[in-house]
Amino acid sequence: MKESHLLTRLSAIILASLLSGTLAADVDDDFDDDKRFRAIEKNRIFRNFDRRITRLENAAMKTRAVDCVADPKALKNMELSVNTTYVLTGMCEGQIVVGAGLGTIGIEGDGRGYKDDGIFLPAGETDSDRVFAAIYGTNGVRLNLSSLVINADAYNSSGDLYISTVGAYRGAHVVLTDVDVIGGDEGLGAYNTGTFSVDAGVSVTGFRAAGLVANSASVVRVLAPTTVTGGDDQEGFNSEAVSAINGGVIRISGGGTLAPASGPGISSAQDTAAAVSAFRNGTIQVAGSIINGSVWSGESSAVNLRNVDQSGGNIDAFRNAVIRVRGGRVTGSDDDGISAGVFSVIRMDSTFVGNTGGFGSIDLYRYGGIDLRGATNLNGRDVNCDDLRETRIDNSVQGVGDITCSMP
Repeated sequence: MKESHLLTRLSAIILASLLSGTLAADVDDDFDDDKRFRAIEKNRIFRNFDRRITRLENAAMKTRAVDCVADPKALKNMELSVNTTYVLTGMCEGQIVVGAGLGTIGIEGDGRGYKDDGIFLPAGETDSDRVFAAIYGTNGVRLNLSSLVINADAYNSSGDLYISTVGAYRGAHVVLTDVDVIGGDEGLGAYNTGTFSVDAGVSVTGFRAAGLVANSASVVRVLAPTTVTGGDDQEGFNSEAVSAINGGVIRISGGGTLAPASGPGISSAQDTAAAVSAFRNGTIQVAGSIINGSVWSGESSAVNLRNVDQSGGNIDAFRNAVIRVRGGRVTGSDDDGISAGVFSVIRMDSTFVGNTGGFGSIDLYRYGGIDLRGATNLNGRDVNCDDLRETRIDNSVQGVGDITCSMP
């Protein structure tokens, strides 16, 4: 027992130091090659240590089988034990709460089929504020989920309550490997310093409002190619595939596909949907992904895109925000699809900017600015601005259309 407690404390200390040392890499906006290399190296070290810690913890953990074929509520009605891995057979009814004092909890499929084990929220609706997720970790617990399906597709929350299919709250660290996350208002929701680490074999699909959410100084790390795509024909009015808000940080370094939900009241054309959205000091970094939808950065937020392929929506920076694009291709929309305003800036380096219809532009307003360099190609897009002093285009930039500014 002493060994188990010591291991848990050691794991927490190592993780805390790694998080404190790597968060600077997450929020680093610079494109400097040396800084970028250090960020990649720190991320690799974090991932390796994380896996080593998991192996050490698993070696010291107890294992308990849970048969949800015989009793779907078996896991829900079970009192969880400290540092235990629960091996599920069948689909278990949620919600499952993994809270304080439990150390490390593992929940995994039995391996006898391919993702035929997991957790689901039954059909229902509540106004009691007691159902937050199909499963969530809270109060500093570490929760390892693997080889599972976690499904909240049948559950409809009340109008003032959002359901996360998987939640990480109040300092909990939730790790997903080989997990399909389906449905819910949100796929993965991290709040109040919660943390997600998303490893190989994970998909987040069918959500109604948001796929990945980092809110209130929470962190979401995506370390392997991951599909994050919303549901079709949804009844809501707003959707974001990836959303960082109130100091939240999301780092996607493994690639994949990002797309919001769709429905009668949700569309990029109506500015009610975005693939990437950072707001109120949020930070989002995306590398090597396909982005189907708008990219927004607002109210002192930062979005950094590297070697992405973006289409099907606008690119907007507003209210002291930054959007940086390095490499890859961005399209925005053909008409006024790229804009920066109210002391915001869009910086592009070595980027191909699409202009399919030939009438696209980059629009700057109220001291919005652009910084174009590194053989970026605008493909004939015009630049419209209030103040030419906020427009920086170096000699390597190609395909610049007309530049029209009200203040020369």
